Amino acid sequence: MLNRRETNEQILRAAEILHRHGIEAGYEFILDIPWLTEENCRGTFELVMQIPRPFGLHLHSLSLLPRAALTERALAEGLITREQVALAHRPLVDRFASHLWQYRLEVRNRQAALWHTLIYLAGLPFMPRSALWKLYRLRMVLRLCPRLLLLIAEVARTKEATGQARFLPALTNVYPGLARFLGRHPTVAGLLGRVMRPLAYGVWRMAKPAEDTS
Repeated sequence: MLNRRETNEQILRAAEILHRHGIEAGYEFILDIPWLTEENCRGTFELVMQIPRPFGLHLHSLSLLPRAALTERALAEGLITREQVALAHRPLVDRFASHLWQYRLEVRNRQAALWHTLIYLAGLPFMPRSALWKLYRLRMVLRLCPRLLLLIAEVARTKEATGQARFLPALTNVYPGLARFLGRHPTVAGLLGRVMRPLAYGVWRMAKPAEDTS
């Protein structure tokens, strides 16, 4: 569709060569292609999970430019609107700031919220791959409420940016109303934490342990 003919096997062979020679590579992925299927998304996640660390991961949004063949096809199939195509005329920085895969992704597309967030987490060097495989096995549960996975991603983003995993700022970005309430009632926040901790651990244990290949 995008006329990129390289296979996952070729990408991984090249990644192994670069890793063997101590070269830290960067990989670019376009996530919100209108024709992506669940199989495509799963394949992308599994590919990223096999790339030897360390590496850089850069996630992008597909720009559907006016009169481009892909744009005309998406319009003909009813996958996008003329209004969405008009957004391509915005400055490049504004277009990048509105990526569909970011944390405020609408729950209307639960599949996208799930896979795009898993792929983002897989690119973070401090995220244990054993933990990511557990989240992967819990995907049917997480899909019911993808904001929980988005919250994990937001905590991870704060750790990447500041070196510390800060829960309250992450909660503010994903659940602002709940964060404001807990900020006004620290006793309730403490009680909620004590209740949620064993529940979260129990759900975590539902996933079969996997070998960490990081």
